[in-house]
Amino acid sequence: MDTLSLDVVVLDTDCLTADSAQVLFGKEPGGWGEVIWIRDGIVVAREIARDGSDAMLAKHTKELLKEHTA
Repeated sequence: MDTLSLDVVVLDTDCLTADSAQVLFGKEPGGWGEVIWIRDGIVVAREIARDGSDAMLAKHTKELLKEHTA
């Protein structure tokens, strides 16, 4: 998968307030590899890597890439 057109941002969730984490992740992050896909400032998908599968992580990334080339 060619992801060179995507920006990756790593966020240390320790710097978030509980309210900010709730808004961003929909729940308190646990430090298990939470992933958020954002297109034009809008969250288009969320996964908790611990709960999600590699297939779901790849699916959301492919969808973001597909939108980028459309």
